[in-house]
Amino acid sequence: MQYRRIASSITESSIWTESHQAVRLWFYFMLVADDDGIVCGSLPIIAQRNMITVEECSEIIERWMNPDEHSVSRDHEGRRVEKVERGWRLLNFEKFRRLFSEKERADHRRRYRTNWQAAREVSDQITMFSDSEVVQGTKVSGLSRPATHSEMDVAEAILRQYVAGRRVSRTKSLPAIIKACRKSAAAHVLSKTQAYAKTCNKPVQFIPLSTTFFKEERFNDDPSTWVDHNIPKINGRPGSTTDVKAPMGLRKKEG
Repeated sequence: MQYRRIASSITESSIWTESHQAVRLWFYFMLVADDDGIVCGSLPIIAQRNMITVEECSEIIERWMNPDEHSVSRDHEGRRVEKVERGWRLLNFEKFRRLFSEKERADHRRRYRTNWQAAREVSDQITMFSDSEVVQGTKVSGLSRPATHSEMDVAEAILRQYVAGRRVSRTKSLPAIIKACRKSAAAHVLSKTQAYAKTCNKPVQFIPLSTTFFKEERFNDDPSTWVDHNIPKINGRPGSTTDVKAPMGLRKKEG
């Protein structure tokens, strides 16, 4: 099965004013033409495939072989096809193939620039959180393919944005973060983690472990579930995780 791109300007072409049978036949010609723009086949077979009579098919093709004074293209005096040994050749096939090739290259360059800019934005965000605390050589297991150095740096930076005071397991959390970044954009995981750390006001014992948070993609949960509205206000402000005493084993040492 081959793929053909069709210009939307066909709706402005004189071919669009022809009968439904003629328009259908023209689409058939464009779809089955080979790389040289040649439509192979006998007249009866082509007519049968387009559910028209041989006489109708012959009349339509004959009209396309003659000049068309209403054609928007003056190439070949408006002729669309010519008879060749194996069938018929689309006269403007090469012209539109070059046009689409140039457009595809331009689209590719535009997508490349967009992706490059997005990657730079993520890189800039990660650089903001990169420091000497990154542990080099950390063993990461449980991945379908080995983690790259950049993936490790991103995962470390995201992990440091998780809720302060909550226990984290670096060896278990890093694979979960890397998998999440491979599935979603790293910038998305980072921004959601930052938002969770800033918004969540639950007691620390009710905050999921970092491994659970990233493995179960809890960063995609409804942000309204991150807030415990039952925590009373303290000194006129909403309560937070620092306002509720955590179990002894989870408290940070003071001093």
